[in-house]
Amino acid sequence: MNFLKTLFPKFLFFFSCSFFSLSVFAEQDSISRPMIWNLRGDRGFVLSTNDLVKGGHYNPDPLNQGWTYNKENEVKNYTSIGLQYEWGLKKNDWRREAYRNPYFGVGFHVADFNDERLGNPFSLYFIYGSEFFKFTKWLSWNGELNLGYSSNWNHYDKFTNQDNVAIGGSNNIHVCLATYLRFLLTDHWDLRLGANFTHYSNGALKMPNRGMNMINPFLSVGYRINEERNNLPRTFKAPRLPYRIDHDFILTTSCRQIYFDTDKTYLKTQYVDHLFHVYAFSYAPMFTRSYKYKFGPSLDFKYDESIGAHADYVYNEYDEYFYNRVWLGERKNRFSMGVSLKGEVVLPYVSVFANIGYEFWHKDEKTPRVYEQVGVKIQPYGNFFGVMGVRAVYFTKAQYITWSVGYTLKGKNLQKEE
Repeated sequence: MNFLKTLFPKFLFFFSCSFFSLSVFAEQDSISRPMIWNLRGDRGFVLSTNDLVKGGHYNPDPLNQGWTYNKENEVKNYTSIGLQYEWGLKKNDWRREAYRNPYFGVGFHVADFNDERLGNPFSLYFIYGSEFFKFTKWLSWNGELNLGYSSNWNHYDKFTNQDNVAIGGSNNIHVCLATYLRFLLTDHWDLRLGANFTHYSNGALKMPNRGMNMINPFLSVGYRINEERNNLPRTFKAPRLPYRIDHDFILTTSCRQIYFDTDKTYLKTQYVDHLFHVYAFSYAPMFTRSYKYKFGPSLDFKYDESIGAHADYVYNEYDEYFYNRVWLGERKNRFSMGVSLKGEVVLPYVSVFANIGYEFWHKDEKTPRVYEQVGVKIQPYGNFFGVMGVRAVYFTKAQYITWSVGYTLKGKNLQKEE
């Protein structure tokens, strides 16, 4: 319940504000936008990235503790069906050709792993896509990113579902990267045939969190409104963007769980249900030379309650029961400071960014000093923006999901007058 109260309201607020910001421009004037409804089906393969998927069964008996594997229990296949609504830019917008006919949207799908240990999750997600290459007026190669919220999982439970080390909570983040061929069949109908990579996890907000990873082909049928077959203008003129340095200020809040050591304690499991708060602030001067990208250093400050925390299974003399108890580390050791290099791909209304950094002031003995962060930045209008991302180490292990708000202070023109 704490997990639901933590993740869902934040995502719902982020999703609602971002969807309103991205969609409100659709009726600003009389020029019509291309829109499409898509019915999509996926069928593919689950990657063997954790013990559950490999057909593992965990035996908690202290005399014979460990994993045994059975091919009959392997999670091999993944099926989903969903509906997507998408819209594009107006035909007089120069960004249509500059960004290869980009489109935005929202989607909903239901997934089936044919395994009661995982359940039948559903997802609500954002969509961003564009063309990579146009072969003919009726055939193109495209790419798409989906990012959203997934729920209704049969998650890990130490009494009833202890094999499910992949999904620790019912609510998770859904990420999907897709590439496909688009066939314009008629003036209103089209067909998409492609493949995608899908990932579900909660970003260490609820342990265990090994995640689910799928690769699968998909097929979709779409009905288009206000779209022409040859919808890209022959020429465009992008506005001249002077060289400048933009200053990004970002405030972040998050929660996380950690694995606890059971070797020198009386803990029965390394999964202790305790949320640690994380707060962060970063300042990044971003060098802006193009309307398509930015880059620059970032100074990152972080406060993490989990640093130095330890737990044990202890006796309470007041009620004469045993409980899992967590002790926080020293407050002064919870602070850290790092520097990172940040790159940002700027798209219409949306940006995708990645950081790689090093914490030079760091008291966490359990994690390395090198860290990474990836995410999506929503900035439809003005200087304020919202961010949803993931901070990780080892390039694969998520530490926590980041929920951020920020402000961009636009720099002065540094271009010499000609």
